[in-house]
Amino acid sequence: MESKIRQSFMSEDGQQLILQRAREEIELGPGGSHEVTWLYLDLETTGLDHNREKIIEIGAVLFRLNLDNGKISEILEEYNAFQDPGKPIPPEITRLTGIDDSMVAGQEMDREKVASLLNQSELVLSHNAAFDRAFLDPEFAESKNSVWACSMIQVPWRALGFPCKGLSHLCMEHGFFYDGHRALHDVKAALQLLTMDNEGLTYLQRIASESALKTFLVEAFGSPFESKDALKARQFRWNPAKRVWWKEVPEPDLEELNVFLESEVYNGKNKAQVEEIPASRRFQP
Repeated sequence: MESKIRQSFMSEDGQQLILQRAREEIELGPGGSHEVTWLYLDLETTGLDHNREKIIEIGAVLFRLNLDNGKISEILEEYNAFQDPGKPIPPEITRLTGIDDSMVAGQEMDREKVASLLNQSELVLSHNAAFDRAFLDPEFAESKNSVWACSMIQVPWRALGFPCKGLSHLCMEHGFFYDGHRALHDVKAALQLLTMDNEGLTYLQRIASESALKTFLVEAFGSPFESKDALKARQFRWNPAKRVWWKEVPEPDLEELNVFLESEVYNGKNKAQVEEIPASRRFQP
């Protein structure tokens, strides 16, 4: 299914997509009577494993969101800083981000500033919350106590006609491109994307609704090895410490997921454990 948004910036002959560069500044809309304060952040790191790798850059925008129209009404603060990881940055990370050892040498994020941003926000949002939170929680108690949301998972991208959930791909599917894999660039591109309207709602409004739902941790204990591909296709993650596939699920999706587990994983004897997750524990590693 091709999205109507994609069709809106396609050439008349249907052979080309016309992309614009992302806006340098975040577009603001009118305020309203139903507003919240959210923080969108992104981290660049030396690698994927939060147990071994380190943060090298943080980008963050604290903003007011008008829930009535799904638009950002005010930018309260922007923050961007390098962090010296105390070890060489791998060449593949430099190729990906453009960040090298000379750029981060002796640099340190302002911990009071980051803590203040986290404290001011009612919701901390990123495009892969499980990844960013895994790096930030050990550094900041304020992160551990925050309610997190994920723009990659808590928007039904596939159902809306977008099969790939990567941020740069989604932006291009919405008619613009940006210089990716620098923290603040990623944040501003994400906010441009998420304030766009699709079927009468902005993506930020969809995230607000999804975040208000009860969430459950589903752990597929004792799942057969041969079911791993089916679990991965359902976006389960592997927890090596507990040796279990797991997934966080909003309450409306729980019944359907249990049917899948019983029929396609456990062959009629569902062994999965289900536990409600407090809001502050969502997307924790």
